[in-house]
This record gives sequence, structure tokens and C-alpha cells, in this order.
Amino acid sequence: MLRALAGTSLLLWVVACGKTEPPSRPDASASRAPTPSSSLEAPLTSSAAPAPPPPQLPTDRSFQRPSAERIVAIGDLHGDVKAARSALRLGGAIDEAGKWIGGALVVVQTGDQLDRGDDEPQILDLFARLEREAKAAGGALYPLDGNHEVMNLLGHTRDATPAIYATFADDKSESRRQDEWEDYSKLAAAKKKGDAVPAVYGQTRDAWMAAHPPGYVEYRANERGLVNQGWKDSFDAVSHADGELAVGPIALCEVQGYVYAARRAAAYLASELGKTGVGCADRAGFIVNALLFPYLNDSVKMLEASYATADDIDAAMKLGCGYPMGPFELLDVVGLDVSLAIQRELYLELREPGFSPAPLLEHLVTAGYLGRKTGRGFRDHTHR
Repeated sequence: MLRALAGTSLLLWVVACGKTEPPSRPDASASRAPTPSSSLEAPLTSSAAPAPPPPQLPTDRSFQRPSAERIVAIGDLHGDVKAARSALRLGGAIDEAGKWIGGALVVVQTGDQLDRGDDEPQILDLFARLEREAKAAGGALYPLDGNHEVMNLLGHTRDATPAIYATFADDKSESRRQDEWEDYSKLAAAKKKGDAVPAVYGQTRDAWMAAHPPGYVEYRANERGLVNQGWKDSFDAVSHADGELAVGPIALCEVQGYVYAARRAAAYLASELGKTGVGCADRAGFIVNALLFPYLNDSVKMLEASYATADDIDAAMKLGCGYPMGPFELLDVVGLDVSLAIQRELYLELREPGFSPAPLLEHLVTAGYLGRKTGRGFRDHTHR
């Protein structure tokens, strides 16, 4: 999941698998031929250094699942129960009434059930029921925890709204809010006895209540596995079945129980693909996009200031830096709307003045010039 993009996305991936063993992992001591780089990360010289050996993997493979004849993987749902049911029906897992008909089918949902939509309780209830029905029929449903589940677990509820919280509220919500406020008041009073008091402990009752509307306490309790309806008691971060690895878009954050599973899955996946994995903090853009899109944005600002033409800037970066594509070629391929969305997210999170999107980029997106996919971006592609 591209974290910088907003909106509900749905990915349905149907994989027909034979009952074969997962592909054997190359010996860590064996030499490996260099893997060609992608167009975005091509080496600057023709002679690339030999790739390092794959990492030594832990012996614990608790995330691995039994072999399956057929696997269906479903991506982000973001509180859209209609999309969830549609994907499950399309994959042959449920009927029109929502009952499991998949038999021995294995369904993996790769996380991000929460945020942005208002149907989260229905999705969690649906999955809880289907897990039981699938198991009874010899199949399985594996809902994974994605980055939005972990964000909520850590208290980062920026994508949750009062309308979402309200779907979790019940007749005891007000008393729970009052209990939480009293606990907060006691903690705030204790903190104020020290020299430095974080601003978060200075809220008035009205401000605290406004920030914690009805249903908030239950929503957070759901993420901690404390709600007695049985929601999300033990969702995993990764699942591996019959050579197919499904990884929820979970960030490598310091959460006990998640960080080990995520690193373990990342090491396994990188090794199986003959790639080298890198780690980074959970920030907008991670590494590549955090470096790439400010560079693209600066290129647009340079063009806008009549510093040079798009052709000259592209030629300079390809010939001078060895890049396979110039910035304007790449922008038209990626999509100007996609690039603008990512740049906006970088600016909103990092608040660097230089990261503000170039006005020319915003104007082109508003005009519908989105790149190759619309036939026009920084260049005319209608006759190419």
C-alpha cells in the first residue's frame, strides 16, 4: 500500500497453486549473479558490485501455513464492508448471503480493515464469523494486521473520524469516557509535579472530551484486543502458504510481537526473491520516495522558473547523473496526480517549506494533464 495515497483501494489477487513445496532458498554461501536494477534505481555505472548473500533466516516459521490448492488474497478494505463482501464473492469464498462456500479455499486479507470508512465493526464481525465457518469446512481465512491497525494500536488515529468512532459506541460509552477522563486527570496531575510537562497533559475536560468522542474508547479497545465481541484477538502480520507469501503493509515499528514478525517476513521474502532488504523508520516516503519526489518536485519548480527546458533538464540528468529517465519523463510515467499526492503527503508530514508542491504540477493535475495515461502531461503523448 502506497502509504502516501489516500482513498479506499481494493486488490483482489487469485492464485492457483499446486501442492508443491515452497521454492528452495539459495545457500547463503553460494555466489549470486547481480540482479538487474529497476528503472528507478539503476546503477550509475555499468559494473555493479556483487550482491551480498541473503540473510540467515530464523528457524521459527510460525507464520507459515499448510499447503493449499487455491489461495485468494484481498488487499485494503478501509471500512468498506460492501467491497469486502464483493471481493469474497468474486473469489468464490462466500455466497450472496455471506455464508462460506469456499470449502478448502484459503483467503488471506493483507490488513488495513480500519480507517476511512464507516463499516469497520461489520467487517470485523464478518471476518470473525467466516474464520469459524472456513475452518469447519476445511479452509481458512487469515486476516492480517496492516499499518493502519498498528497505527491505531500506537494511538495514531489520524484517519479515524467521529463517524467511525460512533459505529463502535454503545449505551455504556459515556461512562467509559468518564472513566478514561478521570484516569487521564490523575495521570496529568502526577505529571505536573515534575519540571517539564508535555502539552498533551494540559488539556481541559472539554478539550479532552472533544478529542475523544463517543466510541473512541471502544475503537481503541478493539485494537488492543480487549473488546469482548472477539474482534481481532490474534491477527498476524504475515502469512505464508504453499510458496505464496502475503505480507500486510505493516511498518517496522518498535512494537513487541510485530517488529520480529515483520523483520522475519521481510528477510524471508527478500531471500526468496534474490533481493537485498533495507530497513528504515516509519515516515512518509520511507527512503526511495522521500528522496525521489522532492527531486522531481524541484525539477518542476526549475522548469516553472524558466531555468531550463524540460528536454534540457531530462538530458542533463540522464547524461550527467546516469539516470535511465529524466525527471519529466518519469513524472509522465508515474502520473502527475500520483506524484502530486505523494508530494503533498511528504509536505504535510515533514513540514519542510521546500517540499510544498510546485504550483505548475498542481495546475497540470487540475487541468487533467496527468501524463501518459491521459495522453498529455509535461509532454504530448497522443502520437507516440
